[in-house]
Amino acid sequence: MNKQITMLGVWFATVGLCSAMAYARTIYVNQNIAVSGDGSNWERALNKLENALALATSGDQIWVAKGVYIPPNAADPQSSFLIPDSVGIYGGFVGGEQSLDDRRDPFDAPSVLNGSTGPSYSVVQMINCGTSTVLDGFVIEKGNAVAAAGLDQQGGGIRGLNSTPVLRNLIIRDNEAAFRGSGVYLDGTASAFAVVEDCVFDSNRSSPMLETHVPTIVQSCTFRNAIGTGALRGMYSGVMSITDCSFVGNTGGTAGTPLSFYMESGDSYVEIANCVIRNNSGNTGAIGLAGRGSYEIRSCKILGNSGLSCGALRVLSGLISSTLVENTLFTGNSTVSGAGAILIEGSQITRIINTTVAANSASANPAGGINISTSRTVRIDNSIIWDNLGTGVPRQDSNLFADSLDDLIVNRSIVQGLGTDFIPAGVGIIGFDPMFVDLDGSDNTPGSLDDNARLMPGSPAIDAGSSLLVGPAVSRDIYNSPRFANDTGTPDTGVDDGLGLIVDMGAAEFQGTTP
Repeated sequence: MNKQITMLGVWFATVGLCSAMAYARTIYVNQNIAVSGDGSNWERALNKLENALALATSGDQIWVAKGVYIPPNAADPQSSFLIPDSVGIYGGFVGGEQSLDDRRDPFDAPSVLNGSTGPSYSVVQMINCGTSTVLDGFVIEKGNAVAAAGLDQQGGGIRGLNSTPVLRNLIIRDNEAAFRGSGVYLDGTASAFAVVEDCVFDSNRSSPMLETHVPTIVQSCTFRNAIGTGALRGMYSGVMSITDCSFVGNTGGTAGTPLSFYMESGDSYVEIANCVIRNNSGNTGAIGLAGRGSYEIRSCKILGNSGLSCGALRVLSGLISSTLVENTLFTGNSTVSGAGAILIEGSQITRIINTTVAANSASANPAGGINISTSRTVRIDNSIIWDNLGTGVPRQDSNLFADSLDDLIVNRSIVQGLGTDFIPAGVGIIGFDPMFVDLDGSDNTPGSLDDNARLMPGSPAIDAGSSLLVGPAVSRDIYNSPRFANDTGTPDTGVDDGLGLIVDMGAAEFQGTTP
């Protein structure tokens, strides 16, 4: 929790710094003006963005009117828009605005940075740019970082070297990179945070759409239709936060993963929270965790993903200090081998709390739900594991399979198909139907947004968990209802641990009263 507080504190400090900067001047750019002015106002705007970038110094803003802007030397594939440090570049203006607040939706008047002429290896470059560098309100498209070797294989849309900028309100689409970061590549040794906020990554290809090797906060972004090696990859030592994002329809290919992380030091920390991750595919269908450090996945919907070795979440490395999955819904994920939903092959400690794993499948493996193939500690609390299908018929090991019971503890959870030959250690394990409202939704297909994993009145999961195990970052359930609600019509079978209310099992909290 201390890491979360520290990280969020840096985030607010970063935003505050960028908002409060005293800009020295504003330089205006409008490519539709026939005769270029000095850039001092809209009437005297420059008509080339590269000229404004050459004039700008620390603290300046550049305002760019709608239009299509191409890098300055179309004959040179290394030609890019080179962003100066500590300058704010804003697009999406009609022309005539007097403040940033006058700019409405920047994509109503799109300012497009297009690298197709040439084409440019990277449409935008940043070198040694810090957190006071802002790029906001542009479409960045058709970069082509496919050189034979070196840096020109990285960052088709944006390449940031030793840079931690703020990237906001961007559409980054149809870019390619042979090696790293088809949409955005950030690298360096800085301890400050890069911020990627309110951006759309769409149809970038051949390498992850966002690849970052610096501490990064990714917030309220959409990643869709990645082609080849996935949506997002984090590789470095530090902290990374991905919150309120959606990842839809991305492919990692036969060897890749839509969201993959390889953290390089033991004090690294990654959180993925309040995200929707659905209809992705790869070797692992959604998320792959490796390297070192600690990982937390919280309050996410992970739906309808498919993989060759794992349908949704794969925990690979035994050097990972801890992995926490909390308040999360897994439905409709599928795999050939490994596990339909969660495959645990590493991590010193894995905790699964208030999570629903239901209607996932594996076509050539017993474990349609959770597969534990490690001798390290795995603890499952307040969770529901139900209606997952491995090879054969639904049974306990189709839902929860483990190579060994020695380090597996399950408390106050529902596990389908409990038998006498495989009973994990723990208390309050039951095998009764959790009574979901409509697990496969109106389309009768698990793994879509209409799935309803809420509990019906009379469910044995109601008021049956352990309240003390609910993490401090969880106040709402997976459907944004209060995480604690008392059903006065259901006898309490869980424990309130002195907190007054007893949490339900699973990711959804029953909000009514059983008759």
